[in-house]
Amino acid sequence: MAVSRIPGSDLARGLIGAGLLILALSPRPAAALTIYDLTFDWSDSTNPNGPWAYREGSNLLPHVTAWQGLAGDFTNAQPAWARFDVGTSNLPCIFRSSANVGIVHDWQTGDVVCHSQDNFNGIGSGVANITWTSPAYGAIKISGAVWMGRDISRGNHWSISFNGTELTFGDVFSGDPYDRATPMDFTAGSGGAAPLTAIPVAPGDVVMLALTRTASPGDYSGIRLQVELIQNTGVGDGGHTLDIRLDPPSPNPFRERMLLRYAIAHEGHATLAVYDVTGRLVQLLWDGDAAAGEHEVAWDSRVPGGIYFVSLDTPGRRVTRRVVVLP
Repeated sequence: MAVSRIPGSDLARGLIGAGLLILALSPRPAAALTIYDLTFDWSDSTNPNGPWAYREGSNLLPHVTAWQGLAGDFTNAQPAWARFDVGTSNLPCIFRSSANVGIVHDWQTGDVVCHSQDNFNGIGSGVANITWTSPAYGAIKISGAVWMGRDISRGNHWSISFNGTELTFGDVFSGDPYDRATPMDFTAGSGGAAPLTAIPVAPGDVVMLALTRTASPGDYSGIRLQVELIQNTGVGDGGHTLDIRLDPPSPNPFRERMLLRYAIAHEGHATLAVYDVTGRLVQLLWDGDAAAGEHEVAWDSRVPGGIYFVSLDTPGRRVTRRVVVLP
C-alpha cells in the first residue's frame, strides 16, 4: 500500500532543499506526501494494481500462477506477470521473487525482477515495462535502481519516460560495476537527477520504466522503483487551484511559439514564469497587478529543446504546467 502523510515543517524544508518545492511564495496550500513503491505495492492478483501496471508494449500482461522460467531456471515455478507460463512466448516476465531459483542469480526473495523480451522466447511480445499513472494533481519525484540479475554476458537497456518523453536512460550488463548491493541508481543515467524531480503531474499522467535487451537474448534485471507524489490539497475540480486557473498550453510540445491562457478570480498581483528542470528562471512572462478574469500570453521560445515548467502564482496559490520544447 502507498504511504500517505502530511509533511511537517522539517520535511517541507527538506523538500525545498531537494528541489521539490521551487518557488517561495507564502502562504502555501497544504501538501500531502504519498509514497508509491513498486515492491511494497506489488500484487499477484490485479493488473493494473492501483496506479501500477505490468505490461509488454502497450498491453497488460496476464497473470500466470506457475511461471517456470527458461531451461530450468526455477526449482519451483512461481507466480508472475507473463504471456504464458512456458514455451517460446513466455517473455517478457515481471515478478516478485518468491520461489526457489535453480540458477546462480543476484536477487533475493521479495525483489522485483524482470526478464526482458527477445526474439527467441518473446515472439510477438512488446518491450517489458512498468507504468505508474498519477491519481491526482501535484508534483512527483522518481527514484530507484536497476542491476543485472545474473552474469552470463548479457545486458539490458533501461529508460524512464513521462507521458512518452524520455527523461533518462542507462545500460546494465555483465561485468559492469553494479549488483544488488550497489545497483545502478536512476540518477546515474543520462539525464542525472534533475529530470526526475519536481515534475508537475495531473491525473492520468504516466511514468514508464522500460527494459530492452542489449545482447541477442534478453535476461533478468532486478528493479527498484518509487514515486513520491506531493499532492496539493488546495486543488479544486479540473486540477485548478481554487482562485486561479492555468489551461493546458497549446501546442505542447512546440518549437517556437506557445499560447498560454489563464484566469484569476480576484484582481491582484500575479506572476507567470517559465523554469527549467533545475528550477532556474528562464523567462518572466508577467509580474505585476492583473485584473480579474481571463488572460492570454504567447511565449516565443528562444531556449534549447527540453522539458520546462510554466508556473502561475498569486499570493497563496500556484498552478504549474509541464511543457516540452522541441529541438
